Amino acid sequence: MGCFSGCFSCFDGGNKEERQEQDRLASAEARAKAAEAAQKSEVIIFRLLLFGVVKDEHSSGLMSTRVKNDKRVL
Repeated sequence: MGCFSGCFSCFDGGNKEERQEQDRLASAEARAKAAEAAQKSEVIIFRLLLFGVVKDEHSSGLMSTRVKNDKRVL
């Protein structure tokens, strides 16, 4: 019976490592999607400013949206 308990502990450890790897991959994918969304947002803001739809990103409220979505902006 001791042999079986030893074998099951190996399986549990493997499942834990697999879950951690899946979590790591999901986190990396989420970061990539967020970066892509932020880049698209920057392009939209630039185009709005370029074509004069808004005067500046601060007065239009675009800056506050960027700050909420991008932790790099202080």
